[in-house]
Amino acid sequence: MRPQWRRFRVSLFLVFFLLAACAKDDPRAALDAAAGEFQAALEAKETGRVLDLLHPAFTVQGADDGRDWARRTMVSMFMRYKTVTIVVPWRRSELDSRVPDRAATEAEVTLLGAEGLLPESARHFRVRLEWGREGRAWKVTRLTWA
Repeated sequence: MRPQWRRFRVSLFLVFFLLAACAKDDPRAALDAAAGEFQAALEAKETGRVLDLLHPAFTVQGADDGRDWARRTMVSMFMRYKTVTIVVPWRRSELDSRVPDRAATEAEVTLLGAEGLLPESARHFRVRLEWGREGRAWKVTRLTWA
């Protein structure tokens, strides 16, 4: 790994760590940090870390077992592409005013997969992540996309 990428990843980790530290008493900041951590875990190809961010009862459109679908999808993608990049031009998170432990994040996402410098695959999605809070941690309860 090139030194500049290592510094970038360390800097990114520090930003997420600081966001998480500042977010202990602020549910919205904690939600934003969890969404950022979800993206970072996918880009780092850390299946276990992504699965840790999923609620035990996680569901996904069109699949019976959401956690199994997520694991199989990640393994397939991570084996196929050397690098995975997620571009998020915009993301909006909303806390549920009626149920304080529920929230949703909507985003435009472009998923890039590459073996070398140039992407071999680029897919664009509009995603919705529904979140539930367990203690102070936000977990993804449902994923849908168009």
